[in-house]
Amino acid sequence: TPLASTHRGLNGDTLTFPTSFSLSDVSSDFKIQLEVYALVQKREICSDKKKKPSKSKAITPKRFLAITKSVQTPVVASPGGPHAVRTSNFVLVGSHALTLSSIGKSKFPLDKVPFLCPLEGHIHLKMQCEVGSKVEERGFLTMFEDVSGFGAWHRRWCVLSGYCVSYWTYPDDEKRKNPIGRISLTNCTSKKVEPANREFCARPNTFELITVRPQQKDDRETLVSQCLNTMCVTKNWLSADTKEERNLWMRKLNQILVDLRMWQPDACYQPV
Repeated sequence: TPLASTHRGLNGDTLTFPTSFSLSDVSSDFKIQLEVYALVQKREICSDKKKKPSKSKAITPKRFLAITKSVQTPVVASPGGPHAVRTSNFVLVGSHALTLSSIGKSKFPLDKVPFLCPLEGHIHLKMQCEVGSKVEERGFLTMFEDVSGFGAWHRRWCVLSGYCVSYWTYPDDEKRKNPIGRISLTNCTSKKVEPANREFCARPNTFELITVRPQQKDDRETLVSQCLNTMCVTKNWLSADTKEERNLWMRKLNQILVDLRMWQPDACYQPV
C-alpha cells in the first residue's frame, strides 16, 4: 500500500488505507500474511558539545558560522562500507494471517503489537471471494435412463463446465442445440464420486453421482429417482469407455465438489 500518515490519512481515530488487492487462481488453502509497519524516527547524532548561550543576541559573522555548523547533520560512515545496504527505519508493529475462514469477517486482531505502540491492536478490512472453476472435460459417456419403466443405456456427449454436466446426443449439437439435460454438482450429495457398486450395476467403468432437488408436482418415482418427503433423489449412473476415462472423470468431478464445498458451503447440499 502507499505510505499513510496521521496528518492526512487519519479518519476519526482510524488510519485509512484505500488500496484494494485482487488475487486470482487462489487455492482453498491460501494464507495471506498481512503486516503493518511504522516509520520510527531516530535521534540525530551530534558530536558538538553544547556551548553556553551568550548574553548578547546580536548575530555576528562568527556566531552565524557557529549556528550553521550546529544544525548540520554529521556524515556517519556505514560500518559495511560505502556500498552497504542501510537497514530500514520501518519496524513491524502488527501482523495477521488471512485464510478462507476470514471471509465474512471485518475486524481482525493484530499480533506482535509493541507495548508502547499507539495502535489499538485491530485492523478492519473487507474481503470478497468469487468462485470460478476452470476444471473442464468433454467426451462420450453412456448414461442409464428410465424409459417407460424400463432401464436403458444411452450414449451421450457430455461436457463438464463450471459446476454442471450438460449432455447432448452428438458433439456437433453442443454449439447448435440446447442440452438434453443437466446435472448440477451443487445438488450433489455424494461425499465422493466413486465407482458404482457392481452388486447394483454390472456395467463396467461406471461411476455414481447422487443429486437431490426440491420435489415438484409432476415428479414420480422411477428406476433412477425416488421421492423422499419434499425432496427428489436421483441416482445418476454414467459409464465411460475405459477405466482410465472413468478415473479421469471421477477425479475432475471430485475436484469441483471439493472447491464448491470449501468456497460456497451454503450453496451446496450437505453430503450424506
